[in-house]
Amino acid sequence: MSTQQAPKVLILSADIGEGHDAPARAIVREFREQYPEAAVSVANGLTAMGGVLTSVVRDGSEVSFKWFPFLFEVQYLLIMKLPPTRWLARKLLTMFGGRPLLRIVRAHTPDLIISTYPGVTAVLGELRLRGKLTTPVIASITDLAGLYFWAHKGVDLHVVTHRESTETVEKIAGSGSVRWGQPPTTPAFLDPPTREAARTELGLPTSGEVIIISGGGWGVGDVTGGIEIALERPNAQVVVLCGRNEAVKSTVAKRFAGEQRLTIVGFTDRMATYLSAGDVLVHATGGLTALEAMICGTQVISYGFGVGHVRENNRAYLRLGLAQVVKRRPQLAAAIDTALEQRLPRDPRYAQLPSTAELAVENDRWVSPTPTWRLLLQRAAIGLGVAAVVLWLALGSGLGINLIGGPLRIKVATSLPTSQPLVGVILDAPQSQLTSASGEAKARGLAVSVAVDKPPSSDVVSRIRSLGSEPMPRLQRSGAFRWIATRSRLKRLVRQLSLGKPFPYQPPDSGFSVGEYEAAKRVGGRPVRGQVQIEAGSTIGTLTAGELVEVHLDGSSGSLKALDELSLALRSQKLRGAPVSTLLNSK
Repeated sequence: MSTQQAPKVLILSADIGEGHDAPARAIVREFREQYPEAAVSVANGLTAMGGVLTSVVRDGSEVSFKWFPFLFEVQYLLIMKLPPTRWLARKLLTMFGGRPLLRIVRAHTPDLIISTYPGVTAVLGELRLRGKLTTPVIASITDLAGLYFWAHKGVDLHVVTHRESTETVEKIAGSGSVRWGQPPTTPAFLDPPTREAARTELGLPTSGEVIIISGGGWGVGDVTGGIEIALERPNAQVVVLCGRNEAVKSTVAKRFAGEQRLTIVGFTDRMATYLSAGDVLVHATGGLTALEAMICGTQVISYGFGVGHVRENNRAYLRLGLAQVVKRRPQLAAAIDTALEQRLPRDPRYAQLPSTAELAVENDRWVSPTPTWRLLLQRAAIGLGVAAVVLWLALGSGLGINLIGGPLRIKVATSLPTSQPLVGVILDAPQSQLTSASGEAKARGLAVSVAVDKPPSSDVVSRIRSLGSEPMPRLQRSGAFRWIATRSRLKRLVRQLSLGKPFPYQPPDSGFSVGEYEAAKRVGGRPVRGQVQIEAGSTIGTLTAGELVEVHLDGSSGSLKALDELSLALRSQKLRGAPVSTLLNSK
């Protein structure tokens, strides 16, 4: 970005706690101090993307943080850990938030955009790669880990506050896309007061232990538990930072009323003073506050809210040896002991780093939009992929029959035209009792189609036919994937049963798919099902010639009464039972 003219800078943040708004305010201050000619404006990028996304992301996050942290954990795992859902989340963010975000960018006509919120960064990166956004974009990254939305190939420069994040960001966005810069925070953190001076300013004892408990800007986590453990140390002065959570502040005030060693603080702009005054910070949400404490020489313990991105940061803290992580309240006392024994020196390196404003002005790395041919190819590939999935599911699921079965005139026959007084009988019996069931049917003067779902031996097939019945294939439910093998399985069964064409077959009771229907049709099969279902105790009404009935036997002697009732009904109505193939092939 040229410094020869007054640049226009748009900073996009999000009002989720203080982790994104505070860095935005700090970057504004950097420009005003170092480049006073720059015209800098700040906008809420989250609300700019629309009410739907704002409700889902901000309001949903606040509810999850405070009341249902496990839901936040599930959401985080789905979006951050699984590449397909992460890709889908990025595309949905861009789909719903891209156009309204472009409108606010065009309204400000900036020369440069700086994003402090990962959800906005991801959308800006997508728009940059697609060529829909020509304004350079810089991402200010204040988290240590879990950076898939903080970083993007379409972002021109990433400024990280943790040097340890550089490798991760470059894996996501490419080599050379990262610079280590000053934390976007208040100037006091770059030259923090001494511990004694800070305590004097705050009216805290200049000697002894000072333990700070913080739940972040939203006051989340086990704040009261942290206070209780800290107060167990008889000489400790405890300061609790409740952020903007007035409910937590009120609860703490009532719970610890009269406790002289406890100082309760709401939202404050004196964080550098408080963190400099403390020996230990017990903090729930990590992020920039944890780094600020380290700069001030205050030991950090992450405790009280180990879900989502906080869990990811905690793992990085442990791996890099930057902070202790405590998962359960009984372990907190020992962690505080360890922190007090290992005093942390101040870290002066951060004051010597270039600010985000300096890096933005000096940056000469600009992202080139993805070529149009590649975008078109990507869209075509995605479209073909979606179409293939839809087609596959339509062919392999029962839903497909409902959607396209009508137009294709797919029909399972429940009756067959005939000029003879015949009723097609389908016998549904245990596969181990096919011959005995056929014998029971013959004993009652019934010839039937015996449903077979696995190739029986040639002896079983011969015995069924010798009893005047016919074996008939039955398809088992195959689902969205196994349907592709329907043709080969059915051909093998037809060959084993020595069936001609056309032949009847019984479709699955549920989930019959278009793919199965078409596969069976290609080998000469016609799906049939009993219009009348009969079992022991059933009431059989009037039957008509050509109608198909299905008799269910469970292998017990009592179920044979269904055959008795059918035989009686057929004789009384002067009809005969016959295999379905007889009706199908009758002239």
